[in-house]
Amino acid sequence: PDENSGRRPAILLSEQQQEHIRYTFHRILADRIYPTTEKILDYMLADDDDFPVHSPTTLLRWMKKLGLVYKRTSKVIVPLDSPSFMAARARYFRALDQLKSKGSKIFWHDETWCNKNEEKVFVWTDGTTGKGRLRNSDGKGKRLAISALLSNSGFHLPSVDIFECDENHSMDSNHFVAWIDRASHTIRKELGKDATVTLILDNATWHNRLTEETMPPKRSWKKQLIINWLDKHDLPFTDNMTKAELLEVAFDNLPSKRYVVDEVAAKNDVQILRLPIKHCMLNPIELAWSGLKNFVRKNNINFRLSDVRHLAMQWISSLTAGDSGAYIDHTLKIEETFKKSDRFTEQIEEDLMDEDDDDVNSEEEGVLD
Repeated sequence: PDENSGRRPAILLSEQQQEHIRYTFHRILADRIYPTTEKILDYMLADDDDFPVHSPTTLLRWMKKLGLVYKRTSKVIVPLDSPSFMAARARYFRALDQLKSKGSKIFWHDETWCNKNEEKVFVWTDGTTGKGRLRNSDGKGKRLAISALLSNSGFHLPSVDIFECDENHSMDSNHFVAWIDRASHTIRKELGKDATVTLILDNATWHNRLTEETMPPKRSWKKQLIINWLDKHDLPFTDNMTKAELLEVAFDNLPSKRYVVDEVAAKNDVQILRLPIKHCMLNPIELAWSGLKNFVRKNNINFRLSDVRHLAMQWISSLTAGDSGAYIDHTLKIEETFKKSDRFTEQIEEDLMDEDDDDVNSEEEGVLD
């Protein structure tokens, strides 16, 4: 916004901060308490008084962006998570429970990045000379992408993938598919042909590339390409149909999605399970990344990419089964919170009334500002 407009700059939240809002909301529901905006904000600031959102009105806007919908009791307006998120969690937890009951060896996957110039965020310096800081550049410099698998035994060291990338990003589906092929082959060889193996991934775009057979047509395609797609999938159409009508036929009859990653892993009899969208807190490896970055920042004194690579691998190699077990136990508690919250939501939902957005805005802002 214009500096003279009098408007405050918009508050930007990271994906983790947005998920913290959702999880706090579910913590309150799990305790069988109606999660009003004011109560959610109180919980969040009690956890972290530096959280960027301090205004109930701002929190209300973010909650709507996260897909929360509002219902009314006889006395108060309360937010509820969208049915799509609740259904996705239910499917994920059911699949995970079934895998565990069958004794599947489960690996959680994730990627993170470390910059060449990683250092501790706060260091003591001389206020007049600036001495005390190890480097003068404010840029983060080149960085490394780190892709790894975590199980209850620790990191799976043979499959750790560390490579140089630019600051905008790095990973693409071709690189990831090749990595999945190598990792699943290695794990199958280690565990033997009879073991049940599952890799849990998030929903990054490079994890979800569709197979050619299930890829839908695009609006940008020429009309003949769309006709070819319909022919290939044995879908009826007439010669006088417009491009828009042909696309409508295609979109109404899309094949079930199949992913390249899943099929590559299946060659080694390895199953892929995906986390619900926007639920990275259900991945225990997220806790490991926090420890890794703290270690690198503490010990990075030369600011060379080779040193950062060495420090990252040193920390990954030192992680014990006890450490990873603690991360997994923490995630299990989060899972239980979501399960309790969703059960309570089902109990109370029939007694709640749909609420108009304008009514929510006026009543919430009138009460909370």
